Amino acid sequence: DPWAGRLMELVPECRWITCTADPAKFTECDNAAMRIRYHGAAGISFLYCGRDAIFRVQTPLVGRYTVYNILLAVSCGLQMGVDPFTVRRTLAAAHPPAGRMQRLELGKVPFTVFIDYAHTSAALEQVLVTAREMHPAKLTVLFGCGGDRDRSKRPVMGEIAGRYADTVVITDDNPRTEDPGQIRAEILAGLTGHSACMEIPDRREAIRQVIREAAAGEMILLCGKGHETYEIRGKTKTPFDEAEIVRDAVSSRNRRDAGYDEE
Repeated sequence: DPWAGRLMELVPECRWITCTADPAKFTECDNAAMRIRYHGAAGISFLYCGRDAIFRVQTPLVGRYTVYNILLAVSCGLQMGVDPFTVRRTLAAAHPPAGRMQRLELGKVPFTVFIDYAHTSAALEQVLVTAREMHPAKLTVLFGCGGDRDRSKRPVMGEIAGRYADTVVITDDNPRTEDPGQIRAEILAGLTGHSACMEIPDRREAIRQVIREAAAGEMILLCGKGHETYEIRGKTKTPFDEAEIVRDAVSSRNRRDAGYDEE
């Protein structure tokens, strides 16, 4: 990271251990993640090469950013005396925190749904890059922006979503005391020219619609709520469990596909 050199200059009395996943910097750093493989929703693997140990890492966690997080965690653990066997066993059994690139278990459906807390432009780009690395047949992202928060990020997040996703659904996300329609309009300003963009104000209905229309091989990425189980409109907080809403929508779709009339 460009800040690494500056940090090392600011605190020269520290003993620095450097890590990289960039092949161009392998020879410059103490520890490296080499031969990185992305296995879609099944996780990632790489060869950890350090001054203290060399071993294979396999984990169900996903994403390029996860490689860097693991690399740092492994390097710290080894310095603290954790043995490589324990490191490997722990990473193999690791699961993402709730709402952080969390794949929902939905039974036998032909599509996948992930929820993530990403509510900044940088975080949204990270999760979309991660989603693209899984090579879905189609990538749909659904998100909104919180009210009474940084307005400048809204068109930027719209532009980022349009750059990576096949379909973008703009909806509400804790509008608080702001006009929800104005928030959505500011996001949509960054999506000018995107051919597959929808505005569905009611987030519950937006989720139901994308689940209802999901195609085989499609990945649906719901961003902004993550682990939250509430929605804030005005000064009122009401229950809103996104994972539960997805499961209900999948059940409704399954009933429809089985020939039962929807209520």
